[in-house]
Amino acid sequence: MPYAQAGDVKLHYESFGSGVPFVFVSGTGWPGAPWKLKQVAALADRYQVIVYDHRGVGKSDAPRGPYSTRQFAQDAINLLDAIGVTEPAHIIGHSMGGRVCQWMAIDHPSRVRSMIQAASGSGSMGMENYPRGLTVSATESLITRGYKEHMWHHFQSKFFFPEAFVKAHPEVLTELFATFWDNAPKIEPYLEHVIARNRHETGEHLHKIVCPTLCIVGSEDKVDADTGNHVTTTEHLRDNIKGAEMKVIDGCGHGFFWQKPEETNRIIREWVDRY
Repeated sequence: MPYAQAGDVKLHYESFGSGVPFVFVSGTGWPGAPWKLKQVAALADRYQVIVYDHRGVGKSDAPRGPYSTRQFAQDAINLLDAIGVTEPAHIIGHSMGGRVCQWMAIDHPSRVRSMIQAASGSGSMGMENYPRGLTVSATESLITRGYKEHMWHHFQSKFFFPEAFVKAHPEVLTELFATFWDNAPKIEPYLEHVIARNRHETGEHLHKIVCPTLCIVGSEDKVDADTGNHVTTTEHLRDNIKGAEMKVIDGCGHGFFWQKPEETNRIIREWVDRY
């Protein structure tokens, strides 16, 4: 079970295949394990696919907070240094992971070969009432349902998958949730992740991103979560990162990686093969 000392934290990571490095960066409180369900095998034939657990998550160290997306980005760079990856890497980040990737591209442009922003955003986009801490609705759900049931409810919600998909493919949700929960953070670092995501703000720095960038989102990822409508936030990234392109995966919510893995992987593969 590989670990690397990445600055002040020991991070759990796994590396598959060989070739140009390709780093998968998970979302809020998510471990690296779910990438192994559908993505790793589809890309490890040509790329060195690297998945890892953020600080606070899974088998990685969980120091006390506060955490930040910029700190997570430095952790990722430190991990690459620790395992001897020095050439520029493709990076992909889902949701909060996309926010982490933004900081990687802004603070360490020479380390990024190309970037995929998957259902992510830059922050407030100028909105005055943008949440910067724990929201009332999420806190109420955690208190009334408990941590595990709160997360299971989140997986089943129309935010993550369309209702028809949930009914037709319960096995997909069951496998995905089990993979998440077996490596989930404890409640305190999970909440630190939520706060880090909600405090993220790169709006005034997006013009500094110079790597080729693809923005992907599901067409139904429009439910107003803490950080807004992801179709809108993805369009904002496309419009404010120079040269960025955008792909929309029809009929999908936030979990398009696991709802339509073949289409998603094809889009990813076509992108990284270009660069």
